[in-house]
Amino acid sequence: MSFDRVFITGCGGMLGNAIYPYFLERYRKILAVDIQIEEHEETWLKYCDVRERSQLERVFRDFKPQLVLHLAALVDVETCEDDPDDAVATHATSTKNVAELCKEYGSTMVYISTGRVFDGEKDGYYTEDDQPNPIMVYGQTKYDGEMFVRDILDTHYIVRPGWMVGGGPEVDHKFVKQILEQIAAGEPKIYGVDDKVGTPTYTHDFAMTLFELLNTKKYGTYHMVCKEAGTRFDVAKEIVKICGKGSVRNSVSIH
Repeated sequence: MSFDRVFITGCGGMLGNAIYPYFLERYRKILAVDIQIEEHEETWLKYCDVRERSQLERVFRDFKPQLVLHLAALVDVETCEDDPDDAVATHATSTKNVAELCKEYGSTMVYISTGRVFDGEKDGYYTEDDQPNPIMVYGQTKYDGEMFVRDILDTHYIVRPGWMVGGGPEVDHKFVKQILEQIAAGEPKIYGVDDKVGTPTYTHDFAMTLFELLNTKKYGTYHMVCKEAGTRFDVAKEIVKICGKGSVRNSVSIH
């Protein structure tokens, strides 16, 4: 599908940083925004607080996007639990506003949701046909955003990724970076929990698959992850193996 003008919210985060160059290669005009632009020296990233509808309205009025990637999110689960009102504003209300403006301006919307809309009780992989059952503020507010998109806009893709990795050292503050930092520091023992199973999803592969999805024009809800699954413990062991740190590998322990 051909789009001339693409608007990306929350582009200063791990996923946004990884996929922005690919969109820049493919589309004529890209407007990438984030609320924390002071952390970035790049001039391509502009300020926009998606919690403020007036700011979104100004973007749509001036830029008139044909495709909107709504990535903006509070990705720290504990932060959402501590401040549920902000989680609602960021995930639910802003998504509702983006969907309404997409409908008004005839834009296609991609809403990046999360696998945390599920409760984790299923034995095996979740599919798009499984009924969400969020058990935390983060998952509930992201699911609320999903429902707004479905109710308001026909031309939408709701995409649920797995554990995101691959945003680069400046913006990837999650588990993989923490393990790599411990290896670089010469830690003899590295810990990883084994009570949660997930599917690590490489941001660059995610971007390539997203382009394929956009070309289908088959709107709806999709799970977009890399193959296979494992625990944090499994991921830590594999990172140690890839780094060739055999002495550390033998010391990896369950915490």
